[in-house]
Amino acid sequence: MKTIINYAGLLGFVLFWAGQTTQAQPGSTVCNPIGLGEIPSSFALEITDNNFGSGSEPDIWPDCGGGANSKFYFFRLPEGFTNATIQLIPQETRVFQLALLDTAACFFPGPGRFIPGTDDCAAIPGETLQIPGADVCLTNGGGFFLKVSGQTGSYQLRLRALLPTCDDGCVNGTETGVDSIAAPTIISSSADSTLCSGDLVFLQIASASTYSSIVWSGIGAGSLITVNKPGVYIANVSNAAGCSGQGRIVLNYDADCVWPGDADRNQTVQARDILPMGIAFNRTGPSRPITSVPPLAFEGQSGPDWPMDLPGIYEGINLKFADSDGNGAINADDVLALSLNYGKQVPSMLPESGRWGDFDGSGGAEWARASSTDPPLFIVFDQDSVEAGDTLRGSVLSGTALEPVSNLYGYGLNLTLPMAFIDSNYFELDFSPSWLDDDGDVSGFHQFVPALGYADIGYTRTDQTPRSGSGVLFNFGVIVVDNLDGVRVTKTRQLPFNFQDLLALDVGADSVFLNPLPDTATALQFCDSRGLSTASEFIDAFRVNTRTVNSGNNGGYRFLTVNANFLKAGTSYNFGFRPGYIGPATNQHWRAWLDVNADGDFDDPGELLVDQVRNGFFQRSITVPDSSAIGWTHLRIQMKRWDGVAPQPCEDFAFGEVEDFFVEIRPSGPRFGEEQLPGTLQVWPNPAQDRVRIAVPASEGQMDRLRLVNAQGQGLELQLPEPGNSAMLDLSALPRGWYAIHASGPHGVWTGRVVLLP
Repeated sequence: MKTIINYAGLLGFVLFWAGQTTQAQPGSTVCNPIGLGEIPSSFALEITDNNFGSGSEPDIWPDCGGGANSKFYFFRLPEGFTNATIQLIPQETRVFQLALLDTAACFFPGPGRFIPGTDDCAAIPGETLQIPGADVCLTNGGGFFLKVSGQTGSYQLRLRALLPTCDDGCVNGTETGVDSIAAPTIISSSADSTLCSGDLVFLQIASASTYSSIVWSGIGAGSLITVNKPGVYIANVSNAAGCSGQGRIVLNYDADCVWPGDADRNQTVQARDILPMGIAFNRTGPSRPITSVPPLAFEGQSGPDWPMDLPGIYEGINLKFADSDGNGAINADDVLALSLNYGKQVPSMLPESGRWGDFDGSGGAEWARASSTDPPLFIVFDQDSVEAGDTLRGSVLSGTALEPVSNLYGYGLNLTLPMAFIDSNYFELDFSPSWLDDDGDVSGFHQFVPALGYADIGYTRTDQTPRSGSGVLFNFGVIVVDNLDGVRVTKTRQLPFNFQDLLALDVGADSVFLNPLPDTATALQFCDSRGLSTASEFIDAFRVNTRTVNSGNNGGYRFLTVNANFLKAGTSYNFGFRPGYIGPATNQHWRAWLDVNADGDFDDPGELLVDQVRNGFFQRSITVPDSSAIGWTHLRIQMKRWDGVAPQPCEDFAFGEVEDFFVEIRPSGPRFGEEQLPGTLQVWPNPAQDRVRIAVPASEGQMDRLRLVNAQGQGLELQLPEPGNSAMLDLSALPRGWYAIHASGPHGVWTGRVVLLP
């Protein structure tokens, strides 16, 4: 039970003192005003001038002495009050006198106006003056008198009590308003005066029969009320004599309330709240009780603890906090709370409480920092330059062939964006190429926050199985508002794309260390090579087996992240090269280089794969060396107008084009169980309004599982009519926008995209 007695509220008026602005001159009259409101429990008196008086002080009874250089203060109180206990504690050597007066007029101390026995004197520092010595009743109003003789300085004045207990009851003087009585005692059914939204708490006024009226502010009348939300609850009471009083009680949020979306309990809903959901995915426990509060509403909601807590950095956080919708199961539906409540913050405790003060959800442990020896996190762009209004596309990658990421389960980060260069109304993100997703057991969420200049991104696996490797985490696109030149991954140009608040975790919620490389385009800075003019010829297309990259004229250079591209060590591939011409065809010297050992150059034996002069399309069978480093590396293709001299890997030449690729080198044999044959899923019509057909080549097997992922990274499993290499899908019930499509079968995984029009 929590009982609050507010003596300040009990008094119901403010006591003003006029000594600093109105000085008592001999023979003059001083009127002190009375204000209404709450009286402070203490306030300071400042003595600013000790030159008042010349020894002709007024007739004060009794006189404590002190002589000249005195200050006089008069404080007027409402009539009908008694037990006006006044205390003053001097801080230095001076002569002080307190006395109580009984008069309703504008007064000045004189014979007969002081109440006998209600005076006190002091001249020793630290000595307490206190009046009165006995109960008195100010039937005519009146107040108290303070005289200070000596040096200037400060004094602390304390009012202990002021209760209307005169025999004639509460007198409502025209100057004082309604007189006050003691604050009522409020009894709460919540032992610690905390609750969550939807809980029922009873508030009752003790000794309710002593009051003629009880009204709860904003609620209604009665001695007993039921409330279901935290807040400040105020009870206004009055008695038969017309005296009124007011009591209040503060009900705070329980620290154990679930706030849907704040799964990591850092008091803010962010994209990284998807990580606890992924770690606890498919776990079950007791559901939250049904109340009038919607399950996903951002209000503190009570629920029983689950049998276990989250691990790692979330130690001490119960699994119930990841169950955002409170249905007793942690699944994809809980991610919806991130969309509905993104950016909302758990409110601080109401006045009179500081429960949240030291709680940050991290258990007090600092997260370890990555070092330069950890696998890198970096950005690449697939364009050399963009014009105003165009979309600049980039990819965020983690790890390299020499520094793969180990046991990654999920990550959260802020991708900071150059808002001065981009359209603040547009940001696109595609999780579908993520190397963490090889089976569809993933969930992602992102939010573009242009006001703060970043995209907040979270992504996690959901099957309690981490992955090791390297490559693309996600692709993104922004629209530029001005021409940008030199957006090249092999150049030193540094656009202000950056990483903040990076958190990468394994399945046990322990840190996985990634080294974010700010303002850089790639982890390995390869030498530059480009064609200085594509006015006559350029690389039109490049093909590996049946996978074709149609690039077109890119002004002499382009960097491509080919998400589905991989090469297996020791395996032969059919490479195809097609030039594009503006005018007649001419001979071109083609060279292809693969950084086999992933050391950042093309100087090692076996790294030149193609060396051919042709004026049209041609193919070559290429075997990836068995000694190739496993992981992501660099492929460079050069097409130089034939002049009798072969292009060098780090050469800028007059006519032609260069294209760089990130490709993944895989070991021979299956990488994850059954060998997968990533490919492109055919989708038509696209864009579509309701129905689309999807298909994979008959030679690549059949589909038996289908999954859609929206722009926010939320997944939806679709039921295929039957296994096969094609199917018609009815998507009319889905919200309009773009979707990534993942189809899988015993022999492969295929990806595609569809745009649904209004």
